Amino acid sequence: MTDSRPPVYPELTRPGNDGPAGRLDEALYDLVEARFERLLRDNPILATSMGIHEHDDELGDAGVDALLSEVEADKAHLAMIESLDPDELSEGARFEREMEIHNVRQSTFETEQIRIWERRATALDVLGDGLFLLFARDHAPLPERLTAIAGRLEAAPTYLDQARSRARVPQVRPWQKVEIASAAEMPAFFDEIVVAGDGSLGDRERRRLERAVEGAKIAVAEYRGWVLDSLASGTDDWAVGRELQDEFIAHRAFDGLDSDAILELGLKTLAEEKAARAATAREIDPDVEEAAVVDLVKSDHPGTFGGALESYREVMLRARQHLIDRDLVSIPEDESIDVIETPPYLHNVIPFAAYFEPAKFDRKQTSRNGFPVLWMPI
Repeated sequence: MTDSRPPVYPELTRPGNDGPAGRLDEALYDLVEARFERLLRDNPILATSMGIHEHDDELGDAGVDALLSEVEADKAHLAMIESLDPDELSEGARFEREMEIHNVRQSTFETEQIRIWERRATALDVLGDGLFLLFARDHAPLPERLTAIAGRLEAAPTYLDQARSRARVPQVRPWQKVEIASAAEMPAFFDEIVVAGDGSLGDRERRRLERAVEGAKIAVAEYRGWVLDSLASGTDDWAVGRELQDEFIAHRAFDGLDSDAILELGLKTLAEEKAARAATAREIDPDVEEAAVVDLVKSDHPGTFGGALESYREVMLRARQHLIDRDLVSIPEDESIDVIETPPYLHNVIPFAAYFEPAKFDRKQTSRNGFPVLWMPI
């Protein structure tokens, strides 16, 4: 998608130096910032998530060609970063260079070698996030955000159609079933958006939003049908294999740990946690079996979802006050936290609570704007 509007990006801060700057410091930071701006330009939803709103009415290109072009651009960027002589960089810039090399190598490896993108349909989750980011955050008045949402809804049919081009191999059925479930929940989320427009939009803008929702619903239904059709030729069993898994772990830089070492560590931790649970159960009631104590603890909860949500809010506020009272961390002025229900389309991918952090570059981060949000599913 082309756009004649000039890109508007935030002024990025650059690390300071305790000692003398390196000759190539500025060249490094120029390259890093150029990649950052490219990612924002090509991924409007990413830009929205970071508080950059110049393209809030767009979804970007979900097609395979766009994805592979991004990889090629990253590989060219990586070559330029690696060509910078570390000896010509300050200590801080050398660290930044190492981080950039690590991050780009890892993302490129995951895209080119792990290739989940061609085995799993995720376009609905991405679309839902692109709408929810605008719906839940109040970086701008609601009518302005609903207008941007209408633009994204109008782009949804093309976006969902483009996403199909990624399915170049048999799809993994369990993953596809998650996308099918999301498709069933998405229209209800669209309806919530329409309700929000009642009383806040003029007649013309409201009609546009309603038309965009109806078009998006049709596109979601067609996309759901395509995902359903993919099940027939799909697979229930997909693994990357030991060799690729070890290489993947090496890219994640787990302090030199390989697959066997990580598995051993996990089993050791699991055994320790089970022992701790048994000990805690004996403290609660030494005269009954552990399983009975666990059931007793599980039964101690509010009787309704609304009660559970309110209880969660109370606990979060108590935890926050605990940090303040004991001066454990610094709390920014006017900082707050909100606990809301997980939107229905995410119930299948976020079965528990999840953290939704404030947008890094939103200009206004007080009041309700930019609040951290904890999603809690029904």
